[in-house]
Amino acid sequence: MRMQKRGQITLFVIISIVIIGALIIFFSVSNTGKGLVDRVTGAEFDPYASLVSCVENNNAINPKISEILVQGGDSNPQHFALYKNNKLKYLCYTNQFYDRCVMQEPFVLQKTEKEIQQQTQKQIESCVEELKSQLNARGYSSNFGRLNYSASIVPDNIILNIGLPLSISRGETSKNYQTPFEVRKKSEAYNLIMIANSILNFEARYGAADIGEFMALYPDIRIEAQKQTDGSVFYLLSSRSTEEQFSFAVRSVAFPPGYGL
Repeated sequence: MRMQKRGQITLFVIISIVIIGALIIFFSVSNTGKGLVDRVTGAEFDPYASLVSCVENNNAINPKISEILVQGGDSNPQHFALYKNNKLKYLCYTNQFYDRCVMQEPFVLQKTEKEIQQQTQKQIESCVEELKSQLNARGYSSNFGRLNYSASIVPDNIILNIGLPLSISRGETSKNYQTPFEVRKKSEAYNLIMIANSILNFEARYGAADIGEFMALYPDIRIEAQKQTDGSVFYLLSSRSTEEQFSFAVRSVAFPPGYGL
């Protein structure tokens, strides 16, 4: 009889633990549970903080940015050379021998910013939809304005600029949010692109750049120049601190096979 009673108590304890655990998960993880907590406690919900958190924790954004950088600032370059399954965009090119190359992308920084904006737009929109669900679960009425999203590459950061006019109300309380906000991602992309521009300008004016001189000027950046049999050069620039890479292809002052033999 005692053994049966102990078994019943043990079963009751296990069931209680499972129920308590499920309640904790429901109220701390689900939007509906969080909404109920907000209503009971009267806690205010910060929509912009929630949106920033969603963008910062989106696992698809950083890989997309990395892919763009490693392909010369273009997610899908049309004129490229393959290197380790990456399409290295020709940023300076001539199909002639002995001639200096012609710039193919005169505004590399601006092009890269536009590519980042276009390739991460869906992730930002997904976070906006998630915010709508959170507000609805918490019992808010919401009115969203037009999303205005762009990306900026500045020293030490890639900035995701998000403009999202928003008004919310619940009960007698209402708030308006009009000020754009930004999500900053630590990055050496700006330095990598500026050095790439210097190399490209040298290639367009004189021909093959002296990477030793560039590495002496920028010791925090690794620079590799891999010469190809067709006269192209693959430039691989990487940050020693963040391991980010910006890569591109150049064909300038190329010599025909057998030249100099």
